Amino acid sequence: MRRRDFLATLGVGAAGAISWGGTVSDVLAEPLNPETGFLLSTTGCSAATAHPAANKIVTVDGKTHVGWLDSDNEGFKVRVRTLNRASGHWSPKYTVGDAFDNHGGPALTVDSKGFLHAVYYPHHHSFRYRRSTRPNDASEWTNEVSFGKRCTYPSPVCGRDDTLYLACRESGGPQ
Repeated sequence: MRRRDFLATLGVGAAGAISWGGTVSDVLAEPLNPETGFLLSTTGCSAATAHPAANKIVTVDGKTHVGWLDSDNEGFKVRVRTLNRASGHWSPKYTVGDAFDNHGGPALTVDSKGFLHAVYYPHHHSFRYRRSTRPNDASEWTNEVSFGKRCTYPSPVCGRDDTLYLACRESGGPQ
């Protein structure tokens, strides 16, 4: 699916920066300061952080990982950036995978070893799943795994024994 043209005319990036009390240039200026805000993306889709049952922020040992959904002419991309809480600096944005449409944003959880787990893509299709290749590091992910049928709105959690559980909506018929 393609990004809707009207989003480009809305000034979504400027609106995000203004909500923090500055301009886009102010928010993007170095050094990055979590107290004054940081613009994660200028191409966030209309539902970049929607669907509240899907956790998009996890903090582990001084790092906060944030997931969202970008939209560009290529389609919808699941992205992650990491805030180093000690330095106040954000990582580059990393692409976890593609999403079907603006309902395909990521849901994150973390296990006891610090590995990040992301579930994304669906809007009535199979989920996609990936795990970070290193603990507490969103820069690289395992190969994508597909599972489920006609799914939407993932909400993963990790049990004490590192078992992953997933609640979601799965539709069974044409409705």
